[in-house]
Amino acid sequence: KPLALWVVRYFFGQEWIDEHVSPERTRAGFLRVPFGESADTQTSTFKLVDLAELLFNLQAIPGFDICIDRMRRGVIEPTFAELDLGRMLYCGNVDFRFVEPQQQKGLDYDIEITLPDGTDVCADAKCKIEATDFSVDGVRRSLEKARTQFPKDRPSIIFMKVPYRWFEEPNYGVSLNSIAEAFLRGTGRIVSVKFYVSHIVYRDKALRHVHGFKEISNPNNRFDPSRDWDMFAEPPAKDSWNGMPPRWKRLLFFPNDGPT
Repeated sequence: KPLALWVVRYFFGQEWIDEHVSPERTRAGFLRVPFGESADTQTSTFKLVDLAELLFNLQAIPGFDICIDRMRRGVIEPTFAELDLGRMLYCGNVDFRFVEPQQQKGLDYDIEITLPDGTDVCADAKCKIEATDFSVDGVRRSLEKARTQFPKDRPSIIFMKVPYRWFEEPNYGVSLNSIAEAFLRGTGRIVSVKFYVSHIVYRDKALRHVHGFKEISNPNNRFDPSRDWDMFAEPPAKDSWNGMPPRWKRLLFFPNDGPT
């Protein structure tokens, strides 16, 4: 934790930490670490370490400062979701960069991806905050809103971070798939919808960080209907001995690369 706190302080300063992390503030917050030894304290502490790892590993990605500026302004959980997406792309060896949304229709996305064949893809990260209850209409509205943020002449992908419990509940998982498929039937510019989770579990005095994803490609897209637009895969067992691929530097085990 001390190293993680130092990294976060380096990027945001002590005043930001006092406002958004310190247990001495009574107002709840996404990164607030409460006093004590409870499960909430353990998961919140790990969340801070996770943020530090995101900042450390992604700092060389073009446009990274855009995310830092948003977090400094207090846009915490949505920006965390964007950095979470950056982790998935980075660990998948996907070439990407953060871009500044233009706040106008067709140019309001926040990530650009270059595929191995040189195809440029627009992408946007949506976030259903952890406290959000599952709602078919809510997911559908988020997808429809995202659609209008992309240009019509470039392939685009919607990434949506959802609460882990949505993935745990089989009916919700089926519903997410159905919502995405119905949405994709009505659009040509969106080539894929990708749901993902990043969740910290504290159980039996042990922490576990769960990552998951579900990718739904659009066979009706106007760019290349025959193409497989999936870009994530489970890491080979040899690459995941410390919970992440080798290129991802773990601050959790510092100064080692993994558990000893």
